[in-house]
Amino acid sequence: MEKLRIITVLLIALSLPAPAFPVGGGDGSGGGDPAASIYGNSAPSAYDEGRKLVRLGNWKGAIAQFQKAVAGDSKDHKAYNMLGYSLRQAGRYEEAIGAYNRSLSLKPDFAE
Repeated sequence: MEKLRIITVLLIALSLPAPAFPVGGGDGSGGGDPAASIYGNSAPSAYDEGRKLVRLGNWKGAIAQFQKAVAGDSKDHKAYNMLGYSLRQAGRYEEAIGAYNRSLSLKPDFAE
């Protein structure tokens, strides 16, 4: 009976929704530039560096990387979304709302 209870709990836990933001690049690709690994360019983008810092909980570093990413591409809705997320985690709520609004203005149907 105990084994059945453990199995039931595990099945329920596995059926719960995924985290609010994907571990990969936000588009189901797993992140990064596939061409970069093919051609030997191993330098990660500012966006990829920011995602790594998010996973580590380094909000200040992540904010800096996402700011760098949006400075390089002012139409990168994913970078603005992650900038908003990082700012929110850092307690900088008004700035976070601005970044989220910019992300949604670029791609209104962006679900994340």
